[in-house]
Amino acid sequence: DNLGFCGIYFVVRSICPLRSMGIDTGLVVDIGFNNTFITPVVNRTYMPGLVQRLMSHQNREERIGGHHMVMELVQSMREQGISGVGENGDARKLRDTIQVFQENCYVAIDPEAEEESGNCKEKDIQFENAEGPSVFKLHHEQWQIPELLFEAKTAGKKTSTGLDAVIAEGIRSCDVDLRQELWENVVLAGGLAHLKGLKERLEKEIPGRAPKAKFKIQVCGKHGHFYGASCIAHDLKMEAWIHAEEYEEHGPSITRRKCLNA
Repeated sequence: DNLGFCGIYFVVRSICPLRSMGIDTGLVVDIGFNNTFITPVVNRTYMPGLVQRLMSHQNREERIGGHHMVMELVQSMREQGISGVGENGDARKLRDTIQVFQENCYVAIDPEAEEESGNCKEKDIQFENAEGPSVFKLHHEQWQIPELLFEAKTAGKKTSTGLDAVIAEGIRSCDVDLRQELWENVVLAGGLAHLKGLKERLEKEIPGRAPKAKFKIQVCGKHGHFYGASCIAHDLKMEAWIHAEEYEEHGPSITRRKCLNA
């Protein structure tokens, strides 16, 4: 009421990137700040029992997302004498470090070749912290840090795997009649979806996981979650919204009754 909204509606965020692209059925690879979720969506409905999440291969309790990789960069900065960065892991205070990561780090198409080639040149990075301007160096960290996405594992599984394997597993867990359509609509979303080389690396790795699959990987726009949510809101009928009076009468349970994808 204070914001002047006519009502509210809840939806699982993984549905939004697909809606922004006009896709009803697909596999959303949502690489967010704290988590990486791999979610099958069928006819605009997500499949809750089939959602996968990446975890660290070193620590079964540690989730893999943008925050995990940025903190690896922070550790490298601290080792070079840059202090006061990422003290409490707050995304807002890490903003400048996140920008450094997004602008300078990339996914190697072939990590072994990248290691041997010497093509990765050392960079001097200008950084402004609480103590004033500083300079630190980035060398192999530029591609080694994003390798965490391919050295992760599926939550609850003991075998080490990577993002490509979890994508294949997520599709294999679905009904056989849906798999080809999911393969043709793999959508990368979230803050790291645009990381240089990520799409190309997955295109290289996936044939080894699913040799017969005809697949297509697309990258959602940077504001895809917002645009998708706006498309959903535009299509909703007025009776689908949760109004203040309904919430006061029924409490939180009203969200499950009215929001099928909450």
